[in-house]
Amino acid sequence: MRGSPGLPPQWGFIGPRASRFRLVGNAVPVAFGRLLGLALIAALQAGERPRPESAPFPPEFLAAMTYTRREQAGNGASRAEVRRRVREGSGPNLDVKGLGTAGHDSVGPKARRA
Repeated sequence: MRGSPGLPPQWGFIGPRASRFRLVGNAVPVAFGRLLGLALIAALQAGERPRPESAPFPPEFLAAMTYTRREQAGNGASRAEVRRRVREGSGPNLDVKGLGTAGHDSVGPKARRA
């Protein structure tokens, strides 16, 4: 595989075909790399530390993050305890984790309605 953009024509890639395509696909053209490097050097020498702006997260992602935070706040400590017990070999999984509300008639939606 020869003639990759920005590389000398005598340069080639070795290895299996898939690896060669990956190398070419991941390659940064020499001219672009040089310009980027020069711009970074200039920015660092000038003391610039601009904070890049990113696009806002999609609402679905924000909702998932909120759910995860709430769920971690509610269940994080019990999960850590389960991991500790499993690591220490404190018995079968059901003894460690329990059945939640599945094994108890006095807990859950039916019990709350009564």
